Amino acid sequence: EAVVVTVTGIQADPSAAGFATLYASGASRPLASNVNVNPGTDVRSNLAVVPVAADGSIDIYLERVLNVAIDIVGYVTDASAPASNAGLFHLVAPTREVDTRIGVGFAAFAGQDVRTLDPGIVPVTASAVAQNMTMVRTGGRGFVTVYPGGQRPTVSSVNAAGAGQIRGAFGVASLSATGVESLFSEAATDLTVDVFGWFE
Repeated sequence: EAVVVTVTGIQADPSAAGFATLYASGASRPLASNVNVNPGTDVRSNLAVVPVAADGSIDIYLERVLNVAIDIVGYVTDASAPASNAGLFHLVAPTREVDTRIGVGFAAFAGQDVRTLDPGIVPVTASAVAQNMTMVRTGGRGFVTVYPGGQRPTVSSVNAAGAGQIRGAFGVASLSATGVESLFSEAATDLTVDVFGWFE
């Protein structure tokens, strides 16, 4: 029925801001954007739930965005799927699990390092979490990748285009079999993580 993606707009046009819109292939393009970027060397990411066409495809419209990265993080089934609790979403009150500025969760990233988070608001049996991540006081251009451990994927969850920035993004992250997530940061940065839901 729909695909869940992280869309990252990568801008290098100094003259104007731009945006990206994702929608089902062949459908009319909606008057909405999924991610917006500023002029210059800006990099922005956002999570989007996008309806798919009958063949499972989507279209991507770029308005003054020179490059885009699309990372698939999940999908939503249609009415033909068998009844099941697998993937059922549970909304919880937003809970700050990490704030490296005040020593909550784990220490700030120095760059090219990994931290592990066991979100306390989420049961160990959860398969994934829904969370907002915010890079704060960034040390330079870079990104944070959230993944369930093991081999780190070549994707980003939230991006910063330079030093001294505050950048947030919504994300859905798979958890390991023991209910934890790994977070890699390319650059030095503080980070906050606010969990507001989980999936069976």
